Amino acid sequence: MKRFSFIQFICSCLIVSMILSGCTTMHRTELASQDSDHSQIVSESSKISSEQTQQESSKEETSKESSKESSKESSQSSSSKTTSSKPASKPQVSKPSEPETPSKEVSYPKSPKGLNTVYLTFDDGPTTMTPQVLDVLKEFGVKATFYVVSGSGSKYASYTKRAFDEGHEIAIHSACHDYKKIYSSKEAFFEDFTKTQNWIMEVTQNTTPTLQFRFPGGSSISKKWAAPSVMNDILYEASQMGAVHNDWNVSAGDATYPRPSKNQIVQNVLPMAMKLNEPVILMHDSKDNKNLCAALREIIPTMLEAGYTFDTISNIKNPAQHRIYSTSGKPVSGGGYVKRQFGA
Repeated sequence: MKRFSFIQFICSCLIVSMILSGCTTMHRTELASQDSDHSQIVSESSKISSEQTQQESSKEETSKESSKESSKESSQSSSSKTTSSKPASKPQVSKPSEPETPSKEVSYPKSPKGLNTVYLTFDDGPTTMTPQVLDVLKEFGVKATFYVVSGSGSKYASYTKRAFDEGHEIAIHSACHDYKKIYSSKEAFFEDFTKTQNWIMEVTQNTTPTLQFRFPGGSSISKKWAAPSVMNDILYEASQMGAVHNDWNVSAGDATYPRPSKNQIVQNVLPMAMKLNEPVILMHDSKDNKNLCAALREIIPTMLEAGYTFDTISNIKNPAQHRIYSTSGKPVSGGGYVKRQFGA
């Protein structure tokens, strides 16, 4: 009986051992399975993490690339803006001359018509400027005097004829306008004088010789060109012939270079002319005196508005003469500076 119980105990121990062994195996299997699952999970997690890292890295790279592109575009845009902000180079074009500003309006006192007369005189023509001057004179219906140079003006003789036909006076200035030659002697002067006198008669077809003349350089010309004794002899001879010379008491200052502007001519003329009873205005009928006509378009209507009338030089009452003949052997000062008249 005891033997049987012992056998039973042994068997029970074996069974328990087997059971425990099985459980242990199962537990190990479960643990292995869990480890495997955990490892898989870790692997999956690592994989996901790696993918995320790659994605992040990719995003980072993309971001960098995007940043580079953006930076590049920004740089290009900035460069473009900088370039566009710079003024585009323009072709060199000659700058046109700026139009001259109108001269300041000045109010001059008015006088009754018929009391004061103005004499416009033009030296050194005819030239290509002559027709333009004639057009202005015609526009305002006024008369003037042209002191002509027959030598250089011969090719423009038709302009002198037109001036004569339109009622302007043609007077003697010179044939050659050469001071040294003209004033070398009394005889040389009158030789030149006669040439121009004859040319005027030929061109105008007027048989009456003009005796109105203007000395080249004026009767007060420097001793450098005309010795006082020679000038005095010329003045005496002219008076014996009945010839009358007129210099000027107002100058447009248009014989200088560069030629004056329109406003300068106007300012040279009007203030002085408005003080005189018979202003004799010296102007030059030169081809390059480009502002002459524009100045005339301001001078003429201003003087008409002030009460002046316009006439030709033969009708002057008090000739404007810088020098006149003197028995002393030297010329003396002349006249022509009577003050403007305003009536009673």
